[in-house]
Amino acid sequence: MVFPKDSKYSKEHTWVKVEGNRATIGITDSAQSWIGELMSIDIFKEDSEIEPMALFGILETSKVSFELYSPISGTIIKRNNQLLDQIILINHEPYGEGWMIVLRMRDVQNLASLMDAGGL
Repeated sequence: MVFPKDSKYSKEHTWVKVEGNRATIGITDSAQSWIGELMSIDIFKEDSEIEPMALFGILETSKVSFELYSPISGTIIKRNNQLLDQIILINHEPYGEGWMIVLRMRDVQNLASLMDAGGL
C-alpha cells in the first residue's frame, strides 16, 4: 500500500496531515480495507475538545463498530459532513475526500509519537 509522504501515521491506523496549526485526520487505506463496506459514521461536533487517544467518532459496518481515536490533541474546527451522505468516500479516497476532521492543534509535541510514511 502507498502512504502519502506528507502525512504522519499512528499505530491505530489514523493519518494526520499538518498545515500550520491545523491537522486533518482520517483513517489509512489499510484500515478502511480491513473494515470493509461502511454503513454510517458518527463524528463529534465542531468545537469539541479532543485529547490524544480520545474518541472522536464511530464507523459502522453491517457487522461491527469501529471507534475512531485522535492521535493528537486539539479542537475540532471542521468535520467532513459530506461523509454523512457519501460514506463510500472513506473507502475510495481515504487520504483525499474521505478525511474526517480538522483540528486546531493544541500541542505540536503530540506529533513526535507519530510515524512518517517510511516508518510503516
